[in-house]
Amino acid sequence: MKQVVFAVFLIAMASLTGCLNEDGSSVDENTDTTSDNNEDTDINQDNLDSSDDAMVDPVGKNNLTSLEKRINDLELEVDQLKKSLAEVQEDLDNKLNNDGTVNSIPLARIDYPETNTALTCIDDSIELIGTGYDSDGIVWSYEWASDIDGVLSEKANVSISALTTGNHTITFRTQDDNGVWSETENINIEFKNNICASLAMMAQEDGSGKWTITMISPNPQISLDKIEWFLNDDDLLIASGLISELTSENYNDDGDNGMLSSGDKFYLKTGEGVLSDYSSSIDGHSFELKYVPTGESLGYGVTLQS
Repeated sequence: MKQVVFAVFLIAMASLTGCLNEDGSSVDENTDTTSDNNEDTDINQDNLDSSDDAMVDPVGKNNLTSLEKRINDLELEVDQLKKSLAEVQEDLDNKLNNDGTVNSIPLARIDYPETNTALTCIDDSIELIGTGYDSDGIVWSYEWASDIDGVLSEKANVSISALTTGNHTITFRTQDDNGVWSETENINIEFKNNICASLAMMAQEDGSGKWTITMISPNPQISLDKIEWFLNDDDLLIASGLISELTSENYNDDGDNGMLSSGDKFYLKTGEGVLSDYSSSIDGHSFELKYVPTGESLGYGVTLQS
């Protein structure tokens, strides 16, 4: 390649310096013709000298710079062609079997789930089922992966749960006995990871306007510093806060374990404790609990109805 570039360079130099005429012939080839013409033409030497002074050297700096740039461009093109050829060769090598025949790329298919889906609760799980096929060999391995959590399994079928909260692109691919991977298939699965607690509450009024709200069979048990309580009058929020911030005047931790447990009690009365600045009756108001990390409601709320 360097010899070709050098030859191009010599031809260009010859053309620029006048060694070649416009028709490609050399200067010497036209010497006789020039001599014959001089016999019939009276050339003034002074005019020739003046003409020579006005000529511009054809091999100027700009011409050399342009030629050098073209040579550099050609060298870059050659390097790119070599790189492309190497990539084609590598791809061909990957597709050839040991006997020289072309290896067929294996196929992958997601059988289940068939459509994008979501898991609401942290304990929810889903079965991933995939199939592989190789027309000229065997499927050697499988791979399920998440764009958030990475490789999930190297089996065709796997059950997954409690991945990182968010919307995952789940991919599935297969590998044949020549080590060639298939194109990936993908599906989207959203993991909400709600705690989905079960909880019942019972509200009773003692006749003096004081309400006791008792927790019944909360599952799972949750730390009190992760639970927020709300007292609402229809859509109007009256009071709220973390259970862990309540005093014994408003909350009794029955198991004294810092967890929401069966038998724990809330105490609410107008003008006292957390409602010291509230003067209206709370009869007919609603009471509910929420899990702070996800904002989900814990069980069902209860209405203070005497």
